[in-house]
Amino acid sequence: MFKNIKLLSDRILVKPDNPETTTKAGIILAPTKEKRIFTGTVLAVGNGKIIEDGLGFKRQEMEVAVGNTILFPRFVGVNMDRIAEATLILSQRDVLAIIEEKENE
Repeated sequence: MFKNIKLLSDRILVKPDNPETTTKAGIILAPTKEKRIFTGTVLAVGNGKIIEDGLGFKRQEMEVAVGNTILFPRFVGVNMDRIAEATLILSQRDVLAIIEEKENE
């Protein structure tokens, strides 16, 4: 995996959950067209995007954090398979939702 990576702006490094399916015979199947929303775990985050706030510029806080489970669409991000197995770099704006663990009541 990555030993030292500094993501810039609002970028996040994600490990998708079950990025591919393998048959009993060991054949790796590509994701189907029906699956359009994926989940993944955030491995690293940038320090936030610089925005103008009317009085100057400020850094917008990241809403996602390392360890979050997120939802994201199928065709976003940059595939980083050549550097680290089954990872993507996305922009925070590509994240549809953060899945929060439900507390036992």
